[in-house]
Amino acid sequence: RRSDAADIATLRSFIPAADDDSLSWRLALSEFLLEVAAIARSARLARELIRLQADLGTLTLLPCADTGYRGRTAVILGDVAAAIETHDPGAAETGVKALISATTDWLLTEQAKSY
Repeated sequence: RRSDAADIATLRSFIPAADDDSLSWRLALSEFLLEVAAIARSARLARELIRLQADLGTLTLLPCADTGYRGRTAVILGDVAAAIETHDPGAAETGVKALISATTDWLLTEQAKSY
């Protein structure tokens, strides 16, 4: 509800192309999520994101090496940005949950392959 055109432009600048390399993806995804916290003007959310990245960052960024994951996630990030732009917090929350699910599903699938 607090976003303006400049916020959305900045947020969209952190949506990498699906064919960008995995390092670019890792950095852009982290920046995208921190920008969402900044747009929400939530210091608590920003602190939690930083804490999670410190605790689990390597693990949660592993999927960025997978082109299929990057393609699916690019769409999700675009959906989140669109929801924030139209001030639709429900859709933004749904999009962020979809991102979490995509990451979790990828990690669980990879773990299952190792057994």
